Amino acid sequence: MTRGVCFFLLLATINLYSQGSFKTIFKEDEFNGEVHTQFQDSKGFLWVATTLGLYRYDSKKWKYYSTSDGLPNNEVLRFCEDSKGRIWISTFSDELCYYFKGKIYNKKTNPKLKNIKIA
Repeated sequence: MTRGVCFFLLLATINLYSQGSFKTIFKEDEFNGEVHTQFQDSKGFLWVATTLGLYRYDSKKWKYYSTSDGLPNNEVLRFCEDSKGRIWISTFSDELCYYFKGKIYNKKTNPKLKNIKIA
C-alpha cells in the first residue's frame, strides 16, 4: 500500500470518528449525547467528550463519568493530557477539573482549582 493511500485511510478514519459515529460501537443504552471531541491519551485510552458526560474506552469496555463522579457539569467540551498523565477536563460550566489515577478532582476535592479561570 502506498503512503498516499495510507494517509487517505487515516484521514477518512479520523473524519469518521470526528462526526460522532462512536454511537455505532456502543450498545444503544450505554451511550447518550452528542460527541464534542475525543482523543487517545499516552496510556492508550480513548476519551470521548459528550453533551451528557465523559467516556473512557480501555479496548474492552467503556467507563462513563458524570457529575456523580466529580465532573462539575455533564457537558464536557474539551480535554487534554499534561506531562504527569493528568487528563484536564473543561465543562460547559467553565469549571476545570482533572482525572488522575482513577479519580476526578474538582474544586471541592482540590481547592487549588478554585483559583483557575477558563477564558
